[in-house]
Amino acid sequence: MLKLFAQYAFRLRRKAAFHRNLQPRASVVWLACLTLLLAVLPLSVAAQSGTQLSSGSALYARLLRLSYNPQASLNGGIVASVNAFPGSGAEEDIYSSTDGVKFTQIGAITDPDFAGGLCCGTLYELPSKVGALAPGTLLWAGSVGQSSTTQAMQIKVYQSADQGKTWSYLSNCAKGTNPGTTSGGLWEPQFTVAGDGALVCIYSDETQAGHSQLLRQIRSYDGINWQDATFTVASSVQADRPGMAVVTKLPSGTYFMSYELCGPAACTVFYRTSADGWNWGDATNMGTKVATAAGQYFEHAPTNAWAPSAASSNGTILLVGQVMNESNNAVSSGNGITIFTNHSADGSGPWSTMPAPVQVPAAYDNYCPNYSSPLLPSIDGQSVLEFASRYSGATCLMYYATAPILAGSLTPAGVTVTPASASITTAQSASVTIAVAGATNGPTPTGTITLSGGGYTSSATSLSSGSASITIPANALAAGTDTLTATYSGDANYLSASGTASIAVTQAPNPSFTISAGNLSVKAGATSSNSTTITIAPTDGFTGSVMLTAQITSGPIGAGVSYPILALGAGNPVSITGTSSGTITLTIFTNPVISAQAKPSVRPGGRFAAGWLTLAGVFPFCILVRRSRIRSFFLCLVCVAVLAGCISGCGGGGPSTFADQGGTPTGSYIVTITGTSNTADATGAFTLTVQ
Repeated sequence: MLKLFAQYAFRLRRKAAFHRNLQPRASVVWLACLTLLLAVLPLSVAAQSGTQLSSGSALYARLLRLSYNPQASLNGGIVASVNAFPGSGAEEDIYSSTDGVKFTQIGAITDPDFAGGLCCGTLYELPSKVGALAPGTLLWAGSVGQSSTTQAMQIKVYQSADQGKTWSYLSNCAKGTNPGTTSGGLWEPQFTVAGDGALVCIYSDETQAGHSQLLRQIRSYDGINWQDATFTVASSVQADRPGMAVVTKLPSGTYFMSYELCGPAACTVFYRTSADGWNWGDATNMGTKVATAAGQYFEHAPTNAWAPSAASSNGTILLVGQVMNESNNAVSSGNGITIFTNHSADGSGPWSTMPAPVQVPAAYDNYCPNYSSPLLPSIDGQSVLEFASRYSGATCLMYYATAPILAGSLTPAGVTVTPASASITTAQSASVTIAVAGATNGPTPTGTITLSGGGYTSSATSLSSGSASITIPANALAAGTDTLTATYSGDANYLSASGTASIAVTQAPNPSFTISAGNLSVKAGATSSNSTTITIAPTDGFTGSVMLTAQITSGPIGAGVSYPILALGAGNPVSITGTSSGTITLTIFTNPVISAQAKPSVRPGGRFAAGWLTLAGVFPFCILVRRSRIRSFFLCLVCVAVLAGCISGCGGGGPSTFADQGGTPTGSYIVTITGTSNTADATGAFTLTVQ
């Protein structure tokens, strides 16, 4: 295990040293200390998904689906390769699967030079004939000899004509001039076949003067003899370190290359394209950063693949990196568990995210967790197989799993608001339907819709089968012509989008209500047929509670002594919640009437005699009072005066007319009903006739 670590740590040490502006050869102490630390403090990262490939250490996997063999029956299977380290040795183990569910080791590439170091193997199937090499021939290449003190580093190329079961040495596509421990390295080879039929080998090169590292390419027309070495990506900044290229030829014919840019750029992932697989443009152009619409991006060890897609004629470009960051450069919550997707023909435009099949939570800059994880889409493009490594104790193990491919950053075909135009008053509500059309043959959009305009903003409403209905409440829109904007949130398959509609709003009359009741005739003292219904009718959209009071505002002369009693029934205040009227019962209580008539007064002279008799009784008392008491004298005078008044008022005879105080006078009364709410007041009246 220590040998395994030393071989890969050597490569990472160079990346880390130049990232920190250190010379790699000054980091020997760092390597020794880190090796000792690994031996005594095993690293561990939570592993939550995937099937373990083997029980031994495995790194830097590569995947392909056999597709180009002239014998069709030999196509369709999956072949995988991993750098393996059984015992104290190193080899490239080859695995095969028919379904991506179960993998079986079918072969291994061994070479005495692997003892001097093995890193970063690649796997490739020739799509066309190259020299004597037939279509369907498998090629493998890897970095060899980084730990050797006697041999220069080299990129060795092996071939297999039996789908990976047996291998033979073919050539070197690159070789250094000095032993690996005393010169720069040659790393991470990648094959493609250019438009002119040449086999191209792109690799990371640390041997070029003036460059910490650059991407270099070389080509061969027979797989044996290599020529025309040239720079692919070579920064004018000495500390920049472009490396770890992976090339995919897209159906459009465009070649898509992802790579990391280490050094000052901190191993951020970039991409470039080529029309022919050989000419990549100005080598000093560092390319385009891979980033989502939200600014998320990858650092370290990217790989990419292409999948057919029913959602887009361009298909889907898939890309994964070791570490995922947010736009503020902080490590993302999706780190180690996310793949980027893109539906353009060349990788342009923002990328979207989807869950990675193999979850490696908390991946970090290290040769094991989620390091250079290969992707292999299914033939129909519905799913993707991923190989990813992660720690189990101190051992770096390889895991694999398959997951559905999400459509990614498609633009919806349209966001439609229905009706496209409407007219309402401020007192009216308005209902609109928003439909989000997906891509042709693509998934149905999900997510939410928010409607805004005229000072109104709705809450987010979830789409159902691609549409949503939103009702704008009455009085929510100001008078005038407003533009309603429906904003679609986007989802895992689609970008956000919006659509508009126009609505004309006129000012409605102030909402109010009217009060009415039918005229009523009752017989005085009646206990039935003595009620009427009060009706409260809303106008102009009025709603609310109406408190009612009833009073007699006019009646017959003399009726003030015994007016009818008015009683409103249960349900006051009356609640108006819609367009229907509200009602309440008013009951009239009266007393039996004794009509006004002439009646005899007291017997003539009776009251007069009583007055004088009283005066006769009081006067002697006044005389008997002590003369010295003046106040007593005056009291007597008052008594005499009062009694005299009685004599004069009661002394007359003849008839006297008056109303009986126990009955309700007959005649017509005006009953006024008053209604009060928070926003309006109204009155109504009816005639009450007492018989």
